[in-house]
Amino acid sequence: AFDSNGGSLVETITVNENSTIPKPEDPIREGYKFVGWYLNGQAYDFNKKVTQDIVLEAKYIKISYIYYIIAIILDF
Repeated sequence: AFDSNGGSLVETITVNENSTIPKPEDPIREGYKFVGWYLNGQAYDFNKKVTQDIVLEAKYIKISYIYYIIAIILDF
């Protein structure tokens, strides 16, 4: 299963034991950049074979916007 942590829905994938999980599309979460899928706090390796039920959690970083106000004074 996938826990998108507030991001767009990611459907659960069912695979046979000792199979790999296909990497799903990255979830979208407004104001955040998706950085990867994690299992028990570690980045998940999609080449690893699954031997039990797992829940992968989406990890994001917050996007910071910096606004600059540029004032141009025209002297006519």
